[in-house]
Amino acid sequence: MTDSHDVTRAMVRRLGAPAWRGLRWRIDVIATERAEAAAAKVREELAEVRSEFGTARRNLRRDLDAMRDQVDRMSRQLAALEERVAGLERPPAVLDGAPPPEEARELLEEVRAEHARVRARLTAAALYEERLGRLEQVISVTEQAS
Repeated sequence: MTDSHDVTRAMVRRLGAPAWRGLRWRIDVIATERAEAAAAKVREELAEVRSEFGTARRNLRRDLDAMRDQVDRMSRQLAALEERVAGLERPPAVLDGAPPPEEARELLEEVRAEHARVRARLTAAALYEERLGRLEQVISVTEQAS
């Protein structure tokens, strides 16, 4: 039985070889066409996803910058409010030999006003430096992209 099986297999191989070669070539062509079509579809989807991701990233960057500016602005306002509250919490000190309270209050208000002006100037300088830093960063990113 083994001999007849072997003979049958050999005959089928010999007789079917030309048909198999043609069929195999056709299968390879069809598989290649379908694989190329699937790869093209995947490339298109990838391009769409990259585009959407880039848009989302730019939107997030814009939102983050806006929120950072708001937090910076609010932190300065909060610092000013904390200082005012701290001033209200401190009881007035009365010292022996001190100038009259009205004169001391005027002097204290003058010092506080000057302190506020100095703090405002320092804040403006810090904001200016921060903006310069952001502009330098944008320029460096733009130069790297080109």
